[in-house]
Amino acid sequence: MPDMQRAIAEASARHRIRIDGDDPAAAFVTLNQLLLEQLVDELAGRLQETVSRFEASIQKAEFRAGKVLAAAVKESVLELHHELKTDFTAGSERVRELQDSANSARNRYVAWRWVLFVVLTGVVMFCCGLLVGGKIAG
Repeated sequence: MPDMQRAIAEASARHRIRIDGDDPAAAFVTLNQLLLEQLVDELAGRLQETVSRFEASIQKAEFRAGKVLAAAVKESVLELHHELKTDFTAGSERVRELQDSANSARNRYVAWRWVLFVVLTGVVMFCCGLLVGGKIAG
């Protein structure tokens, strides 16, 4: 509570009137002060109530935002999983194509090697036949 004697002295000095502690004006000031304190207490209680409701609303909003964020993250993860699976499948198909191509090339190489072996064997046998035939005839 403010100092009543100091307030009376200040009012007397400003307005150039004499006010005593027993003056009805002092009682009126005290009454106003008490009413003002009561009003301030009531407003402080209302403000605290409003702040509490606001904090509760903030918590609800954070919870909802968390749920929305979790749903968005889950959706993104599922989409990423689908894309990775699609890419993996495409990559596997490409690997199979490359393996088939490599196997085909290897099979052609082996086939040509056998053809060459058979032709060379035939030529060697033909030459041996010529040599043996020339020895017999000659």
